[in-house]
Amino acid sequence: MKSVKIYGKPTSQYEYFKYRLEEFLKRNEINIVVEEINSVDKIISDKIKSIPTLRINGEIDLNFNENDNIEDFIETATDIIISKYAHSTYSKLLVPIDFSEVSMNALQFAKDFARHESGFIELLYVNHPIPMVVNGIVIEDNFAKNDKIERLEKIASAHKAANNSSENGKTLYISSQFLDGMASDIIIDKSKESSIVIMGSTGENDVLKKMMGSVSNRVADKAKCPVLLIPRGAKYKGVKKIVYAYSPTSYDHKAISALAEFGKKYNATIHLVHVGEEGSDYDPENLKLYLEHMHDGVDFVQGQIFAKNVAIGINQYAENLDADLIIISKKKRNIIEELFERSHSKPTILKANIPVMVFHYDDHACQCGGECDKVADTDCSH
Repeated sequence: MKSVKIYGKPTSQYEYFKYRLEEFLKRNEINIVVEEINSVDKIISDKIKSIPTLRINGEIDLNFNENDNIEDFIETATDIIISKYAHSTYSKLLVPIDFSEVSMNALQFAKDFARHESGFIELLYVNHPIPMVVNGIVIEDNFAKNDKIERLEKIASAHKAANNSSENGKTLYISSQFLDGMASDIIIDKSKESSIVIMGSTGENDVLKKMMGSVSNRVADKAKCPVLLIPRGAKYKGVKKIVYAYSPTSYDHKAISALAEFGKKYNATIHLVHVGEEGSDYDPENLKLYLEHMHDGVDFVQGQIFAKNVAIGINQYAENLDADLIIISKKKRNIIEELFERSHSKPTILKANIPVMVFHYDDHACQCGGECDKVADTDCSH
């Protein structure tokens, strides 16, 4: 079993720190034993510089000094423990922001989502360096960069302070990271170590560009984990009604298993909606038999509608249902742009107001990490 060590004499301050630490671990269901070291000889032999000291993971020492604030000390200690130990019990929510209204709304959505997901948030700003010319020499504008770094830190601190606990009593942990590079490339790379990416469906200019030209579309297509796209103004209201764009393929049949687990977590009803044309050979009885045999007990609802295309049909169905979430597989990624398109000729049908999750079922199923079209490791030719 994992443990952390507290070095020091059992003073009132020491006991208060110990109590708060143990209460934090219990509240957040983190299985770590707190080991007390009160022996002076042991404190000296372990080379402890001051007391009380918290030793984490056998390598990180957090020392409390007389001039320190005990609450700040406790907050720092719990933050480090979350980042080091809680990955197995907490989901990691990667939330890219660009300081736009849409991205800040996505952050608020992510915070509410994290409360029910038992997750911690990594706030990410990707800075595309803007060079400037001074006396004929091209240099980076560090003043603008430093301003962005400070702004990111303030946002993380403000949201953490305002939301230091969730409805179920668990701490909401928020960290921040500032990286230089191309936004989509950095986010895709970071998605390899994330449970889900949550981001606004439009960027700084609030205009969704050509398909895969925008950051959100490229991330939705290439990320190595599910991507949740949040439209302007969308608020988290739970996940009770899910709409999945279904087609009778082996990929979707395999994806249904993961959908079932996702739905169980939220006790949600999953609407498997097939969008087709009049006279199509889709047989809903085949799906019904499959669901009864493979996923008995999961609340699935079958739907079949006829529409000009999948994006129109799914969006209409979801809005009529007042669904909480639309899920599409990345195999159907061509409907992403259509769902969020701001065409003047189709202003309501294709302007999604419901969060859309792009489901990457096969990203961890084959050796190539989802770069091919196979749905099992044994099928992968890479």
